Amino acid sequence: MSIPCSISLNAFSIMVSDCDVDALDCYLISKGTGTPVYKGFDPLEVIKLLQGFLVSQKVVALELCEINPLLDEKGKRMAECAVEIVNSLFSFP
Repeated sequence: MSIPCSISLNAFSIMVSDCDVDALDCYLISKGTGTPVYKGFDPLEVIKLLQGFLVSQKVVALELCEINPLLDEKGKRMAECAVEIVNSLFSFP
């Protein structure tokens, strides 16, 4: 299984786009996305994967997408999880 992402590279920058939250485990998080994945990634696995790009210090953009609060049976859990991932990557409190 892989996280569907587009990676654009050049000599100066990396842009990570189209990182679909669909790849996150819908039982662990929620079904707040268009295509829920059973036995998907744990948020910590996604964080470690994306940190691999961040250590290069060339990442200029990161996009998490496919969050749909209208499908979220746990309130806003998928959106909250996406925010937690971004906050942990960029060390926001």
